[in-house]
Amino acid sequence: MPGDFIGLSQKKWRNLGGECDGNVDGYCFTYWDPTGARRVNYEPGPEAGLPAVDLASGLRAWTAWRGFEADVFTQLADFNPQVSPGLGFRYADLRAEIDAGYPVLVWLQNYDEYWRPLYEMPRANASIHGMLIHGYYVDDAGTERVYVRNSWGTASGTCSVSGNGVSWTPTLPVYLPVRGVIGYRPKPRLTEVERAGDALVLRWQGPSAQLHDVEAGTTRDLHWYVVERRAAVDSGEFEPVTEPAAGRGSHRAAACRGRGFLPGTVGPATVLRVIRPVQNRRG
Repeated sequence: MPGDFIGLSQKKWRNLGGECDGNVDGYCFTYWDPTGARRVNYEPGPEAGLPAVDLASGLRAWTAWRGFEADVFTQLADFNPQVSPGLGFRYADLRAEIDAGYPVLVWLQNYDEYWRPLYEMPRANASIHGMLIHGYYVDDAGTERVYVRNSWGTASGTCSVSGNGVSWTPTLPVYLPVRGVIGYRPKPRLTEVERAGDALVLRWQGPSAQLHDVEAGTTRDLHWYVVERRAAVDSGEFEPVTEPAAGRGSHRAAACRGRGFLPGTVGPATVLRVIRPVQNRRG
C-alpha cells in the first residue's frame, strides 16, 4: 500500500525533475534541491504529470492516510560533487538524526546518471538503491562509519545488516554512491480521552525509539511526551497537564488528576495536544 503513495512501479510521469521518465517496476523518484539545501515537506509541481508524487511527499501522504502527521526532508550529501560548498547533509547531521531517534533513508545513485534506456523507455529511471541507516560510530582510525540495513531482504522480510559498520562516504556496500538522504519524523497524536473518576486518562501514539551506546553499555529512551491543554479552540496559551512520559509502547496512559481536569472542567471547546518536550528529554 505505501508504494501507491510514492509512485512505485507506476509508469505515469515524463521528465521527472528534468531527469527521467518513470517509474519502472520497483522504482520511484525523489526531487532534490540541486544546491544541497534541505527541503522540508516539499510538494512536487504538476509539470511531470498528475498525481504529482515522489518518495518524500508520498511518505507524508501515506502517514496522513493513516491518520497521523509527519515532517519529511530530502537533502543531497555534502560529499556529492554537485553540491554547493558549505551545503549538503553532513555526518554531523546524520548523528543528530540518530541521536534524536530517527533512522535515515539513504538514496544511492551514480552522480552523473539521471536516466538510462530501458526496454521501450529511452529515458527510464537511473539505477538506484535504498538502504536504512540506524547507527553510527567513528573507528580508531577516525573513519566515520554507519550501520545500515539493506533493502535486499529474504522472503520473511529479514534484511542483511553490516556487522561492523561501513564507511559513510562516499559508497555504502553496494556498487552505487550515496546521492542523498530522506529524513522521516512522524508526530505524536492523541488517540483516546477517557474519564476515570475525578481524572482523565489520555492515550497517544508516537515514535518510541531507544538509543543504545555500545561502548557505555547503556540504553535510553529518546521520545518523551507531555500533554497540553487550552480552554479555547482558537485562542489562549497551551499549558502542560502531565509530566513527561516515555513513549516506549504504542500507547502510553497519563492520569491528569489535580492538573485542571477535575469533573466539569473539560468542555466541548477544550483543546488537547501531545507534544514531544525536547527540553525534558532524559538521559
